[in-house]
Amino acid sequence: MYWMATSFVVLSSCHLIVGHGDHHHGNQETTNGNWTHTADLKKIVGVDFKWEATDPDYVLMEMSSKTMGYVSVGFCPEWHGSMEGCDLVIGWVDDTTGKGHLNDYHALSNTVPVKDTSQDYELISAKQTGFLTTITFKRKWNTGDVNDADLEKNKVQLIWSWHPEDVDSQGIIKAHDKNTRGHTRVMISMKSPPEENSVHFKKIDSLLSSTRSSTAATSLIVATFLALVVLQDM
Repeated sequence: MYWMATSFVVLSSCHLIVGHGDHHHGNQETTNGNWTHTADLKKIVGVDFKWEATDPDYVLMEMSSKTMGYVSVGFCPEWHGSMEGCDLVIGWVDDTTGKGHLNDYHALSNTVPVKDTSQDYELISAKQTGFLTTITFKRKWNTGDVNDADLEKNKVQLIWSWHPEDVDSQGIIKAHDKNTRGHTRVMISMKSPPEENSVHFKKIDSLLSSTRSSTAATSLIVATFLALVVLQDM
């Protein structure tokens, strides 16, 4: 099974932190730290996903995860509760050569994705700093490929995954487990200002805060009850 675990997201403005990596591959194009959006896609160990929405033709993106293997994000114009129908991009840094790789895929069902005939994602840079893999890339908002999500006009559901191993030389993608995959609970417009998207995520944050408060209150009641039981036995 692929990408079916739930995940929560927080959107805000962000700045790129540049570091020195053990492996680095790519050209000289950078964002100059001007990321306009960021999604913190986490369950246990997740994916940090950022994008810059200022160019009218291209969207610049970056995904990173604490892994020496592959990292992936996906864009789902319709949500079926799985990766079916989603546009996927998978990147990794070869542990031997230090060379970065990026491939464009789509999912016909909730199983191994299919590599697109038209590769519409362009690798900008790929690096590994310690156990952190970071992939920077870009694509057109609307590539014109039926297998790619139209990020200019459509809202999408974000999905993510990572694996401790790279995609191998034969192109085989090893399945992630339930703790290394997830999806957002809302559809977002990637070209909208971050303030518009953040409204949805504030609701999620409120839900999480309420859940935490309820859990804390329940724990306090249980602790008080146990204390009373102990006192009665003394």
